[in-house]
Amino acid sequence: MQTLAGILLERKSDAVKVSGSDLEKSERTRKLQAMGVEIYYGHQASNLPKECDLVVYSSAVTCDNVEYTEAIKRDIPLIRRGEFLAELAKNYKKTVIVSGSHGKTSTCATLVHLLKKQNIDCGYLIGGELVNGNPFSAGDGEIFVTEADESDGTHVFFEPYINIVTNLDDDHSWSVGGEDKLKQNFLASAAKSHKLIYWQNEVKDDIFNGLPNAVEAKEEMLRSINFPPNIVGYQKKNSLLALMAMRLLSLPVKIDDLSDFVNVKRRMTTICEKDNFIVIEDYAHHPKELKSALELLREKYPNYNLTVIFQIHRAARMTKYFSEFAEILSQNADEVILSRIFEAWVSDSSDYSPKILAEKIPNGKYIEDFSEIVKQVKAITMRSSKQLIAVIGAGDIHKIIGELEL
Repeated sequence: MQTLAGILLERKSDAVKVSGSDLEKSERTRKLQAMGVEIYYGHQASNLPKECDLVVYSSAVTCDNVEYTEAIKRDIPLIRRGEFLAELAKNYKKTVIVSGSHGKTSTCATLVHLLKKQNIDCGYLIGGELVNGNPFSAGDGEIFVTEADESDGTHVFFEPYINIVTNLDDDHSWSVGGEDKLKQNFLASAAKSHKLIYWQNEVKDDIFNGLPNAVEAKEEMLRSINFPPNIVGYQKKNSLLALMAMRLLSLPVKIDDLSDFVNVKRRMTTICEKDNFIVIEDYAHHPKELKSALELLREKYPNYNLTVIFQIHRAARMTKYFSEFAEILSQNADEVILSRIFEAWVSDSSDYSPKILAEKIPNGKYIEDFSEIVKQVKAITMRSSKQLIAVIGAGDIHKIIGELEL
């Protein structure tokens, strides 16, 4: 929502006034206020301006939200965030969307980086915080790069010039009506695209096989590319997709342009690096993401003792992937600390818990209180041997970073 508001404000040709509401103050809301957005804290009917032409709402908003119901009462048109984004994209000559179960944000950020290296003033919307600058730009109206959300099915509303599908996993299938519906949505989205780029071995059941607009990314392609040292592990796959998009846009494909690429925050972000310990933060929350993250860390830091601080994102994932989480953490980490579950918006009941999961993992422990986790991490940093501490999860586990005082 922040990125959408920012793009609207940057589009000088549009006479648009933007306001919005959130539950609490954050760095994002403060940035929007500085740009001129009127922000209300807490949800109430009076937050809707007297003269309001459209209400754009997140898929996290339920139909009993007081602002949602007030809009219906006043006959103000309502549109989901993803649908509005698809309408906004029609203002650009060439739109590139990135969808998929994992890697959307990193792939999108990589492509934007490559475009900027060619001095192209692209519009973009990235679903994460950049290390430097805003995660959005209105651009000059020629090229627009954006993530497209499969978790609510709104990626089907785009008609992109290039559609990049990083992978197709069963994550998010419960929110669109099941795995079959998820696949149908991806196929519908692909059919509306001028060109489609997808990973051959990451898409189940050859769902895109035979589409005339499809271009496959294959493992053997990676072996022919001499990536710079900062591009390792799964980042090579994301980079290849971005490079392929550059080629389809008829733009220069320069591997060296990746040498100064810095990923978005919470994607293999180095928080602190000292002689005896390193602290890394990552957003992984699905088993495949977690496995890829840990394999990358093992590849990059082979001589370090790896301690993983992991937070499950939603109880539904705990239930669905309990055995997979146990296996991946057992095989790829030396020590594991599991925190309480983070619920994004809906509370799911579950017979499984992080405490039970910790019992399945050698050297695993469950610590509910964040302040106690901070104490444990500080103790690890005092060891004389080389320590790698990975804080992983898409929820609020990142809050412990500031408390470490490294």
